[in-house]
Amino acid sequence: MDIKLKDALTGRRSIRRFKQKDVSESEITDIIDMARLSASAGNAQPLRYVVVRSNSLVKSVFDNVAWAAYIKPLRTPKWGVSAPRCFIAVTAPAGFSNMAFADAGAAIQSLMLAAHGKGLGACWIGAFDRSKIDELLAMPNNRQVIFLVALGYPDENPVSQNIAANESIKYYLDEKDCLHVPKIRTADLIEWL
Repeated sequence: MDIKLKDALTGRRSIRRFKQKDVSESEITDIIDMARLSASAGNAQPLRYVVVRSNSLVKSVFDNVAWAAYIKPLRTPKWGVSAPRCFIAVTAPAGFSNMAFADAGAAIQSLMLAAHGKGLGACWIGAFDRSKIDELLAMPNNRQVIFLVALGYPDENPVSQNIAANESIKYYLDEKDCLHVPKIRTADLIEWL
């Protein structure tokens, strides 16, 4: 059952603890289908997606990713216990323009919202060994991985909280091991002219 957009936007959080359950090919295809419909600068559509699902390759990618710097190692997933069972590598042409980053942002947001709507969790990852990941995924010389998205069934329920612009944006764990993600309140982000 799909959820309303506002509920999806307010309820979706990055997931770093996953159940050890595989995501089906049809669910992944549906999620990537939503990503491909995202805005693309000049409609150039430079992005391609590599789905990593084989256990040994997922493990190799996992070993080259950095997780949750503010609370490391407390939210670093453990292989075979809380690690994702799938990664989606978002790729662009080698020597891509900065607009590919904008395209990737739009596509990954759509992908994460589509995953959330299916009861899945995702984490957008920019901290990884790019050359090693390109090598592991056998990227041709004319393409490179620009972002990864960890995907799976969530095994945590992070919450967001509104904060003033001058408060700390560092996410943290409370005494019940619940991840809190501060978000600057709307009134502090808008300048009216």
